Amino acid sequence: KNNQITSAGLDGISEGDDGAPLQKLILSENQLSSLRGIENAPSTLEELHVNENDFTKFPHEVFKLHKLKTFMFTHNDGISEPLPTQFGEMKNLRKLLLWYNGFTGTIP
Repeated sequence: KNNQITSAGLDGISEGDDGAPLQKLILSENQLSSLRGIENAPSTLEELHVNENDFTKFPHEVFKLHKLKTFMFTHNDGISEPLPTQFGEMKNLRKLLLWYNGFTGTIP
């Protein structure tokens, strides 16, 4: 956690950005507590890593990423809530890593 990034600045990411399509976004080992704006990511985004950050609640904006195939959300020790049931609705999700969090409940 040597980075001091506290905001991912995701509000500027959109479908119309020039350049290669964004497929993988790795925001691990920072000090993020929010993913505000991630729902505006291009529809080409298939993989998102947000391990080892400072989340105290789960970023529900992730559920708006309908084409997401891989989601890694590990080592966010501030989480203490039930596992969101919306994971069961993510039809394209193939790889989900959630270890070392404080989730409770059952897997949807």
